[in-house]
Amino acid sequence: MLSRLLIFIGEKDLSSNVFSAIDSENKNLRGLNCEIHEHPELGWHEKYAHRVLTDYLEKQGFNVTRGAYNLSTAFIAEYSNGKGRPVSFNAEYDALPGMGHACGHNLIATASVAAGLGIKNALKSGGLKGKVTIVGTPAEEIGGGKAKLIQAGAYDDLDCSLMAHPGPRNYLFYAEYPALMTARVNWTGVPAQWNGLNALDGFVSAYIMAGLLRQQLEFDTAIQQVLSESSNVLNIIPVEAKSEWAIMCPTMEQRAKLEKKMHGIWNASATATGTNVTLKPYIFTSTRIVDRVRANTDLHSFSELDYWNVKLNSVLTRACFKNQMEFFDPENTKDGKRFSYKNVEEEILNPKRVSPTDQGNISHKLP
Repeated sequence: MLSRLLIFIGEKDLSSNVFSAIDSENKNLRGLNCEIHEHPELGWHEKYAHRVLTDYLEKQGFNVTRGAYNLSTAFIAEYSNGKGRPVSFNAEYDALPGMGHACGHNLIATASVAAGLGIKNALKSGGLKGKVTIVGTPAEEIGGGKAKLIQAGAYDDLDCSLMAHPGPRNYLFYAEYPALMTARVNWTGVPAQWNGLNALDGFVSAYIMAGLLRQQLEFDTAIQQVLSESSNVLNIIPVEAKSEWAIMCPTMEQRAKLEKKMHGIWNASATATGTNVTLKPYIFTSTRIVDRVRANTDLHSFSELDYWNVKLNSVLTRACFKNQMEFFDPENTKDGKRFSYKNVEEEILNPKRVSPTDQGNISHKLP
């Protein structure tokens, strides 16, 4: 179902052009999907996926730029049939630490490639003007690849950015993706047997204050934290406490307000315990966390690490639902019982709440 797109340009129904191109490459697309799945790679290290995707797209007649925008595992694949509306599909292909492609990014990449093939054939065989672009977006799993591509200008000349994400049900999913902020917060104290300053107390104080703050938060807002490292000598007051924190809010405005409160908590915990606290953003890469340090500790300045909330688009949702029901009514398939709704308006009024994604950043720039 992910590979099927109905497109109308003017009064022309080009669905058969789309379907035939995808169906003719069914075996190769399945092979591509399995190859990526069997070779999971973490964010910024997706060399194998980058190679097999770009090689395949080049053979299919796309103009491919490897290592696009100074990101070694990003790519741009374009097909143009003259001046016209430019549309794009995002391909994700990074995996999860220790879990491989549990988030199905191999399927995302394959679906976007399939969609690109379909649009390419519709433009070419239908004699229509326009351009289709497949953007290879590395490091979605807390790496902010799309945010970096936005900053580099990858989406400046595009009219829309589409992507399909696999899930447990065979249906269109209207969901709210929250805004995310992540930070490493470290406390340092003075080691001693009794006359010291306890860095672990700094973390514990912040942990307790954040817990008390939760009673003032709405149900769709979250504060998460983990103590990642501390001193390991039992009879010495801990000199260091390292932790990772994340906050998730429905909108950027709500996130900014909560960030301000969290800064107050972190600073207050240091003041109360006499310790020093430092704030640094972080991202996951390879098998460890790598700090991205700048001269100041204002987390608002680290825009490349921001995960913005998804700006929902009810117009596109209604169009996708209409086409899905016309061509792939799940009630007529073996998975039909798991199709959750027949009325798209009910879904729009009651969106699901899921995890953050850097596709949200794009939604504030393009439909």
